[in-house]
Amino acid sequence: MRIVLLALLLTLTNACSRADISTQPLFQHSSFELLQSRPHNSHYFTQGLTLVDGYFYESSGHYGRSQLYRYPLAIDQKSWLQKIISHEHKQRSIDKSLFAEGLTKLDDKLYLLSWKAGRALSFDAQTLSPISEFNYTGQGWGLTDNGRDLIRSDGSDRLFFHHADNFSLLKQLQVRGLGRRWQNINELEYINGVIWANIWQEQIIIAIDADSGQVLQSVDLSEVVRLENPQGVDAVLNGIAYDHQRNALWVTGKNWRKLYLIRVSPTIELK
Repeated sequence: MRIVLLALLLTLTNACSRADISTQPLFQHSSFELLQSRPHNSHYFTQGLTLVDGYFYESSGHYGRSQLYRYPLAIDQKSWLQKIISHEHKQRSIDKSLFAEGLTKLDDKLYLLSWKAGRALSFDAQTLSPISEFNYTGQGWGLTDNGRDLIRSDGSDRLFFHHADNFSLLKQLQVRGLGRRWQNINELEYINGVIWANIWQEQIIIAIDADSGQVLQSVDLSEVVRLENPQGVDAVLNGIAYDHQRNALWVTGKNWRKLYLIRVSPTIELK
């Protein structure tokens, strides 16, 4: 009798497991169209990238040489010296004790993470002048915002939502998708309820539902990596910026020579 009951229990358990699996959304691998490319300063060890009102904002990492940059999307023919002194191009050095990481622009402020120091900095978006500083627990990798809250990654399978006024933690979200466990979530870009993310040392980007944490799409960018032909083990794919006018994504990598504009298909998240 015990054997019969055990067999029945195992049958029901297996049936429930199959039912659970069958109702999960399929993991969708998407394609992309390469629209164009433009020069990118290969000295930038890209950690955070965003595009707002015709300007790229970018953070570059490494201890002792972390930088914050603001430069126009439009390419001009000015000399290197003219660009440095022009109001169109700005840069700011970050405290030498900090390794700059993720970056986002919310309202008129830039928010910048540090890697291991547990410090987040804010700057005036126009002048790059420092405004304030916050403390948080854990590492800082990628940063974006949903127009209200700041969203941080720490290299795990979780995203952390923070209050923009004081960086207090509001909630956590686990990222999950059929077929694998997600780790090393890095650079982030929020677009209409979806968070695009780089996976550190992988040649893909993924789209995450900002409410549920469910992975909606993955895009294999190995062809972009092949075109760039990055030099060095650290020159990995990293950097996603949404081009609203062209409904497409600018992607790049650490110490890459170019930024690449791609349009993902299907574009369910780019509305």
